Amino acid sequence: MIKAALLALSIGAIAIGVKIPAAYAEDIKVIRHATESWGGFTNEDGTGLYHELFREIFKESGAKVEVNYVPLKRAVELVKQGRADLTGGFNKDDRPFAKYPVFESSMSIIFRKDKIKDWNDVSSLKGLRLVGPAETAKASGLPVTEVDSRWQAATLMLKGRADGYVDLTPILTDFKETKKMIKSAQDTSGGENKFEFDADELRIETVKLTQLFMVFSDTERGKKVREMYEEGTRRMKADGRLDALYSKYKFQTPTIE
Repeated sequence: MIKAALLALSIGAIAIGVKIPAAYAEDIKVIRHATESWGGFTNEDGTGLYHELFREIFKESGAKVEVNYVPLKRAVELVKQGRADLTGGFNKDDRPFAKYPVFESSMSIIFRKDKIKDWNDVSSLKGLRLVGPAETAKASGLPVTEVDSRWQAATLMLKGRADGYVDLTPILTDFKETKKMIKSAQDTSGGENKFEFDADELRIETVKLTQLFMVFSDTERGKKVREMYEEGTRRMKADGRLDALYSKYKFQTPTIE
């Protein structure tokens, strides 16, 4: 009876030219993902973070993901035309983006609490001696002195010869917890070096956050797919699958609030 009522409502809405809400739309069984082939994210053999993530997100809705590998500009145009459901990720603008980021990368600073007693934001770093490895020194956007290795940066910070060490957040978090750091990329003798320090004397604060989002077709179908995507993301976060998947690919889990 309920299905019949919904059908009647749909037919009546069409007859008078009213758009049918996404919730009443026909079940979507195939999700059309347009994307370039990006190593580690959207490999053409079907592997990669985004491929695995989207399969997990949509399978609970009974939908399969169909991938169309095209140049990025073409992917964006297909989504704009409604011929694909989603592509990305991008910085947010006025297009219909997902509520949650698909990729997140943050940089932080680790420092002794007695060096920076009152932390507010990056302005608290003015005039201080900051160090970091080549991989992140320039990308941080801060006046960071580039050093030869992460091990050297950690050593300088701990010995007080630098006020703070800037790097990717997961690396600094792991360093504080394990007290280990790779001495150099060329070190094949074991690599990890143990430090001695009191973790309670150190503090980590975010200095830069980058978030990328998937964009969806601006249609009723696109709205429904976006709702499916967001609901699936919330489920994966709640049951731990999201953290496990991003950890598998050695990426930071995006913030889901």
